Amino acid sequence: MQLPPQESSLIISFQKALRIFAGWGQKFSDFMHSILTKQIRACGQSDESGLYGFLFIANEVERVAKGGLLSIDDIAHEQSIYRNIIVSWTQKGFLPVKRVHKRHLLVNPIDYQKFVTLYIPARDLVKMHPEIRASEKLVRVLSSMGVEPVTGPKIDGSLGYLYKRDSSLFKLLGLKDS
Repeated sequence: MQLPPQESSLIISFQKALRIFAGWGQKFSDFMHSILTKQIRACGQSDESGLYGFLFIANEVERVAKGGLLSIDDIAHEQSIYRNIIVSWTQKGFLPVKRVHKRHLLVNPIDYQKFVTLYIPARDLVKMHPEIRASEKLVRVLSSMGVEPVTGPKIDGSLGYLYKRDSSLFKLLGLKDS
């Protein structure tokens, strides 16, 4: 059985690994330091000579290049939610980010844990609810009970509804907080 692309361990060349490092704002010296301190380990060797012959695991190189921070794609994958929704929540200030090289947004894992502890996406509540099958319906039901999302398309233009995680919210819906 083949794993989905994001789960597979792609083997890459030295040059590709270096490009990944540079893409995350790291220098050649940072890359070499990561190899020498065994944060990144060569997993094989090609026919090329010298450093160019070393092969690496792409996911490992990217993880080290990000310095332990999470990318928006990492979070989107974990939350099973579209990347642009996560970006809209960062733009509204619900999830602090660090911009790297003007194109990458990175999140401190501690900030992500705080976010997950404080907020819950409407779609997660829908997944948990035995009868409600659409976020819009959930928003209407909760609104009729006096509970409003902190952000969402009809609130502030955010791309996804987000609720403050609260035991009373789960109790209103007849759910248990996970």
